[in-house]
Amino acid sequence: MPDPCPDLRRPAAVRRCSGGVSDARRWTHDRLDAAHDTHRAQRGDPAPPSGKRKLLRFPFLREGAGEAKRDGIRAFLREQGYRIGYVSIDTSDWLVDRKLREALAEHPDLDLTPWREMYLTHVWDDAQAFDRLAKQLYGRAVKHVILLHHRLLNALFLGDVIDMFRARGWTIIPPDEAFADPAYQVAPMIPRVDGGVLETTARALGVPLQPALAGLWSERQVKEEADRLRARP
Repeated sequence: MPDPCPDLRRPAAVRRCSGGVSDARRWTHDRLDAAHDTHRAQRGDPAPPSGKRKLLRFPFLREGAGEAKRDGIRAFLREQGYRIGYVSIDTSDWLVDRKLREALAEHPDLDLTPWREMYLTHVWDDAQAFDRLAKQLYGRAVKHVILLHHRLLNALFLGDVIDMFRARGWTIIPPDEAFADPAYQVAPMIPRVDGGVLETTARALGVPLQPALAGLWSERQVKEEADRLRARP
């Protein structure tokens, strides 16, 4: 999977590996005129620094509601030189972060050890589930891209996440190497593209998601585990 921590002493290298997340969330609504979105994006899209790869990840991994919206946004991004920043491993780190912040607000001296263990288990279980789906789709391991957010949770535990993957035999690679994998050279032709690239590709091909995704943590499970930790004395 791509290295989320390239050498921070080289700012240019960091800029080249960065991407964007759309804030035009109305793109996902059928009621909005696609031409209005296109005009808005043209006005608000500054030129990237020289040498920067232009990637865009849709908020919530929702590429558009309806075929016309999906195809229109894809065409516009191609015209602007953007690629979609697909992810193969989705997580609910944003939800763990929210629950952790709530717990810290109540108990500033909170023991973080069980939260760390819960988070690592969640990330690993999700990674294993999506790796199984990748092998079901392609008959091989793909070069994974994992979705993690810039939040307190990862400020605390990102190093532990990286150490865990390395200790279990995974190799951290540059983003460009990961995105060169054919698994990301796709455009799933389903009416509603919602989810990581492996999920949407499987749906487009009619490949069942189960049992490969058995063990994937649901948002409900994350909430229950977090609430259990909050209730501990």
